[in-house]
Amino acid sequence: MKDTATSRQSEKAQMQALADAMTCYISQDECGDCVIQGKNGNIHVDGASYCVAIMLNTVRQFTFAMKQVKPFCELRQQGDTEGAFHMCAIPSKAQCVLLREIIGVRKIMEFTPEVLASKRESMSRARQSLEEKGLSGSLARSNG
Repeated sequence: MKDTATSRQSEKAQMQALADAMTCYISQDECGDCVIQGKNGNIHVDGASYCVAIMLNTVRQFTFAMKQVKPFCELRQQGDTEGAFHMCAIPSKAQCVLLREIIGVRKIMEFTPEVLASKRESMSRARQSLEEKGLSGSLARSNG
């Protein structure tokens, strides 16, 4: 029997590699397994590959999505508006973008170091301005 802790670490590393390619976050489902969760589906690790579940609202949407993922995903189960697909490897960048859009996963915002420094400076000035006006404590209490 495979060590559960080692198996979970391996699955997390595999899922993180896909999440990095898709520029999105991983989370855990109710069983503690790593998952990329979207509004219209999710992706789980399935041994050495991935299981992609797509659940859409209409037959037309699902048929169109199925045609789009067919080049890099193999259909395993099909319903009228949902299906389970098998994906053997991390898809190309363009395919990752397509998959992210189909299953409705939010993209991680990426900033250059210069933009990030500018945003941090702007937030620092805003906090300082609030502190000078004595509003920072009242805002913290109203939000918490």
